Amino acid sequence: METKWCEDGLRMIEELTTNAERIQDELLREILSRNAGTDSGTSGGKPNLMPVTAEFAQKRELFHTLYESPVMKHFGDINQAGKRMEFMFARPEIETPSGLTAASVTTSIYKESWFRAMLPKCYTSPVETIFCPEPEQSLYCQLLFGLIQRDEVVLVGSVFASALLRAIKFLENHRQELCSDIKAGQVSHRITDSGCRSASSLIIKPNPQLADLIENICNSKSWEGIIRKLWPKANHVRCICTGVMRQYTAELEFYSGGLPLVSAFYACSEAQCGINLEPLCKPADVSYTFLPNLAYFEFLPVKNDHDESTEMRSNNEDTETVDLVNVKPGHHYELLVTTSAGLYRYKVGDVLMVTGFHNNAPQFQFVERQNVAISVDQEKTSEADLFKAVTEAKALLDPLGFVLTEYTSYADTSSPPGHYVLFWELKQKEGNHCKEVDPKIMAECCYRMEESLHYTYKIYRKKNIIAPLEIRVVKQGTFDALMDYNVANGASLSQYKRPSCIKSKEALKILDSRVIGKFFSPKSPLWTCKLDSIIMIPGLNAEKRFSVATCGEAGKGSYLYYSMALAGSWFNGCGTTSYGWAECRKCKTFVKRGDFTVHQLNVIVGNLLLLPFHSAALNSETREEVAIKKIGNAFDNRIDAKRTLREIKLRRHMDHENVVAIKDIIRPPLKENFNDVYIVYELMDTDLRQIIRSNPSLTDDHCRVGIKYLL
Repeated sequence: METKWCEDGLRMIEELTTNAERIQDELLREILSRNAGTDSGTSGGKPNLMPVTAEFAQKRELFHTLYESPVMKHFGDINQAGKRMEFMFARPEIETPSGLTAASVTTSIYKESWFRAMLPKCYTSPVETIFCPEPEQSLYCQLLFGLIQRDEVVLVGSVFASALLRAIKFLENHRQELCSDIKAGQVSHRITDSGCRSASSLIIKPNPQLADLIENICNSKSWEGIIRKLWPKANHVRCICTGVMRQYTAELEFYSGGLPLVSAFYACSEAQCGINLEPLCKPADVSYTFLPNLAYFEFLPVKNDHDESTEMRSNNEDTETVDLVNVKPGHHYELLVTTSAGLYRYKVGDVLMVTGFHNNAPQFQFVERQNVAISVDQEKTSEADLFKAVTEAKALLDPLGFVLTEYTSYADTSSPPGHYVLFWELKQKEGNHCKEVDPKIMAECCYRMEESLHYTYKIYRKKNIIAPLEIRVVKQGTFDALMDYNVANGASLSQYKRPSCIKSKEALKILDSRVIGKFFSPKSPLWTCKLDSIIMIPGLNAEKRFSVATCGEAGKGSYLYYSMALAGSWFNGCGTTSYGWAECRKCKTFVKRGDFTVHQLNVIVGNLLLLPFHSAALNSETREEVAIKKIGNAFDNRIDAKRTLREIKLRRHMDHENVVAIKDIIRPPLKENFNDVYIVYELMDTDLRQIIRSNPSLTDDHCRVGIKYLL
């Protein structure tokens, strides 16, 4: 019966993904005809009340079947093999001013009849523990029942990785009390909830042998692989490890002892979205296949570079949306949903990247939350940037036996110049206490983070617009205290997500009160000068050629170098040679031509230091330095295309000393490949912003001249 259920689910997935466009069109027509005249909107990050209908609940049950099917394909019939020890926490329902009942998404699932029917057979946690109003008592009892039924557990998990790690840490701190309860056959006096005590009386019985076994396992010198040791029949760990939960992957791998970490689905409060068709892949490689029958999906294009902040780029109301089946691999989008429950083009706030297609349905990786960034000036450091930098830095601690269990960030602008603050909670792989970390290593971690951050941050550090990055190490249990604070203020323990950037004064006080060490980056980050390629840009005629050299990071919009290439040969300032050198425009060092490969391409990557979206180049015929502005994918958006055309037409007729002149328009070699527009401008030494930021401070005469030209 269960095998047929799995096969039916896999067959439905194939049908849905094959006919994705037709199903999306039919769903949209149905939604629009049913909900004509309704509207919805975001609320600036505050908790939203989402309408739930009977149809929405049915789709949620279907979604459960669909995301379980690929998992069962790999791990077999979990429901027949044993029980799931999943940590689940319901929140009390509230009543809206109009008398409607409101509950969290997970709470509404736990109340569904289909879920309650399968709970006693398939889960170790009784319903009374899930609906216990005290989160700590609920967690204690769910751990107790999971340990008592350890030989039946085939799956360990929670909705998010943060809740599962909270449970493991709680077990570490209360293992003696839990073993005492198992040995005596009665629940601790700490449990005062009548529902939990009643459920305990039906399950718990004196078992000294089991208590001794669990105690011996927990008293091991290292807790590496503790999940597999305590629950030997478990075949995988189930929780969301993607997105903001990526930071917990290393710690979960440490505790899981080689068990696969499975992120089965991608969903949000507004709608169910996609499923993981390859549950055995590593968390960093997970892509979610969007199913077209769950909601009507649209996508706002988001550029992936540091010339502008994500917020600035994607909040343009004129940006045209892209349908589900028309997204492009490698591109970034912000997700919009339209649902049968009444949400219309609702901005979910997630930025996703297209990784490919399954049949005709796209597959996405979660990149970051929209508008989640740390900034002290004009730079914007995204959640993804921060995660990459932390990953690079924490690698220095691995050989020393330390694990970074939690981190968050804060923009300290209390005194100029502002700087980035990272709060780190560390744990030793062996032992329960964390010994002091070498200050030199921590300072190197700060520097490694700065080296890993984007180009704009490095420029600001070089010019002292941003002060050295700081890492504040906090006591163990600090982030548990932060979680407790948020749960006490209405957050769901099941759905808790650690904030990437701290904005709350109360949360900052919790972190600062537990700081045990402060460390700063000892020096400004350096730029890499190795060149990877030479890019030749065809001019208006055969004689004109612009040469641009780029380093390995340039493809990410981080760096640009230009070559001193004249008449096809290279020189180092002292003479001409066919093998020669290339000069780094930024730091004036020379790199051998042998360190890179020559390519004939029709695009420019990277950006010039002082001119966003620009690249410096040298006209090999006139030896004139110019700036090249690239408008990427210029025809994807009609509004942007009109603006580009307007700029070109107006500037071609302007001839004034205070207006940057257009030198040329670089025509494409092939009309069929005409996607990007390149405009050649005169190259300016600096811009107004750099002058304002420059040292020494501006005089009154400087200010008068600046105001004159602005007027």
